[in-house]
Amino acid sequence: AYKEAAMKKAETEVLQELYSRIQDEISEIHTSATRSVSQKESKERQELLLQALRMTVPGFRLDRISQFRYGREEMTILNMIARTLASEGKKEEAIDLYDQLLRNIERNNRELDRFASQFCLIAHNYAISLGRAERYEDAIQLAERGQEIGVSYGNYQFLPGFLAIKAGCYFFLGEREKSASLYTQACHIYKAMGDEHNLKIIRQEGKDFLGLDISV
Repeated sequence: AYKEAAMKKAETEVLQELYSRIQDEISEIHTSATRSVSQKESKERQELLLQALRMTVPGFRLDRISQFRYGREEMTILNMIARTLASEGKKEEAIDLYDQLLRNIERNNRELDRFASQFCLIAHNYAISLGRAERYEDAIQLAERGQEIGVSYGNYQFLPGFLAIKAGCYFFLGEREKSASLYTQACHIYKAMGDEHNLKIIRQEGKDFLGLDISV
């Protein structure tokens, strides 16, 4: 019993250390979104994240995502892995991972309180990746689905993000009026939410693409 307790304590300490490092990685991933990431740095980051996953999901493999169930922490790590792949320019690998995650959430988590927040997080980043891969219609469709689920469950965190994704996609599809309306809606919601960071980004994007001067 003593050995078992000691082993559990050691495992807990390892997990705490890993999750502490992962929190540092979260900040680094946000920072590196605006700069290039070396292949070595990206590989090290992915290995760290996979190591953390296998502590709580033994036997985990990226090609067998559908075989496991994930809690909030594991889902966050998987989302970070997909973002790391996207930052490497591996668009299709990131898209495939997001697709598997979304299917997993719908199959296993629909009855859970965290369903809407998990679905919207993954759908939001998945739609961004689709847009960057110039799959604009697919990105719009997914953003609309995420928007519908968020609103129906009272989860509005990603609502302006979904609107902004659609705005950008409609711009590239040549639908400028629809794009302008969506950029304006997104800016007003970001303002109402007090999210000045994303408000600034989306206002600038609307100005760069359409010459909009959105007053909020």
